[in-house]
Amino acid sequence: MWKIILEQEHDYDIELSDIGKSVLYSGLANEDVDISMEIWLPTTDASFLAPYEDEIDVHDVWYEGTALGLVVPSYAEIDTIPELGENAEAYEYQGRSAILGIGPGSAIASLTDDAIDAYELPFNQVNSSGPAMMAALDA
Repeated sequence: MWKIILEQEHDYDIELSDIGKSVLYSGLANEDVDISMEIWLPTTDASFLAPYEDEIDVHDVWYEGTALGLVVPSYAEIDTIPELGENAEAYEYQGRSAILGIGPGSAIASLTDDAIDAYELPFNQVNSSGPAMMAALDA
């Protein structure tokens, strides 16, 4: 969406790159990357921004109302994190109770590990990808 807006309405020449968060923030600080429209503050990306906060200009929020959390398939009769722990045997992956997480090294993976510890959940997090998580729902 932003590529189209910036090219068609503002005559910018845009090259999109799919890079990890640490590379993104380092690139912004070193001016190897010009802009990122997907910075998740104040929580998710805070640890990535912290080393570079004096070198990177962070501007206004353009989207509000996001939330972070653990999710289960709609057919699961679970509404709370403690209930998830009580039903751990229903969420096995390769013979162990597991939470399929997003890419390793992501802030959300770290926050998931924090939730596992805070709620004393009998799970291990298995880092995967968005497509892998979706495929697991179909299994």
